[in-house]
Amino acid sequence: MSAPWEHKVRIWEHIWLHGLPIDRVRYMVGLDSGVPEYAWEKVRDIRYEFLKLTEAQAMTLPEPLRLRWRELQEEEWKPYLVLEFDPRRSEDIGEYIFAEGQRARFCCIRVRNRGKSTAGECVGRLTILSPGDKRHLGHYNLHWAFDDPYQLADVARPIDIPAGDYRRLDVAFSLPKRQGEASETVKGRVMTTGKPFTIRLPSDPNIRHHFEAESGGCWIATHLALSTHRSGDQYHLAPGQYVVQVEVAWGDDQAEAECFRVISPSDWRQLSMEVIDRPEPPE
Repeated sequence: MSAPWEHKVRIWEHIWLHGLPIDRVRYMVGLDSGVPEYAWEKVRDIRYEFLKLTEAQAMTLPEPLRLRWRELQEEEWKPYLVLEFDPRRSEDIGEYIFAEGQRARFCCIRVRNRGKSTAGECVGRLTILSPGDKRHLGHYNLHWAFDDPYQLADVARPIDIPAGDYRRLDVAFSLPKRQGEASETVKGRVMTTGKPFTIRLPSDPNIRHHFEAESGGCWIATHLALSTHRSGDQYHLAPGQYVVQVEVAWGDDQAEAECFRVISPSDWRQLSMEVIDRPEPPE
């Protein structure tokens, strides 16, 4: 059901004039008399309706919003990234293949370019907001799906996202417990790409660790974690719930961020993730 025009105007004021994030807007709008607290996805959709208003519709807006609309129309050619996630989509939460017969469950987001030019040098980062753990780093460079995961250097690998297109960003993954000994030669395909590979064990420590991975918990989807995924390292999340922020930066100091709750499971098949409001900073 479409939101009333006056509700949209209030949401647009909070977002486009005051720069509030979606989760904060939901809270602020809920405080307005007679205005319901809309779902996160609904506020996100209303946010982008503002950019698609016709000239006639924009002329009915309060003057500050009308001027802001005109500014955005002049900047429309620039790239603009949004983070999309729907746990009901198998593309966002689902199983993929590392190597022949070796499965993994992934939580991913879709990073979509709603602008009219390519977004260059896009980098995804994850920060754990809670609970705190001295093993965990300040932030983690995340792996772009379809990029080669077998990298020993845990550095950012920027990509370009064309206008109107999207790329999938891996956030977390879980693995079943390995049974038996790995064979001397491993044949398989890189996850999601179908690119074949053959590697002899145990000379390659990356793939040996892959077969030695233990069950329980999940891993932050960095390049190094995808190569080693050992329990107890700084990428491993023991079973429990974690509040994280995922930020995608591009171009000259442009960035978009959202917060999620990652449920790290005891059973690898139960890995899940959900969008949440941004936690209030401690006083």
